[in-house]
Amino acid sequence: MSSTPILDLSASPEEQRAAVLAVLQERDALKVSNQRLEHLVAEL
Repeated sequence: MSSTPILDLSASPEEQRAAVLAVLQERDALKVSNQRLEHLVAEL
């Protein structure tokens, strides 16, 4: 998996920064869910 580049959001409008941060938070939540599901599938 490729590494995610560091984003400089300081030049973006506030609404865009908020949208990007929301997407990143959702991504992190999905990663945690995927890890839990992978663990459950491995137990089958």
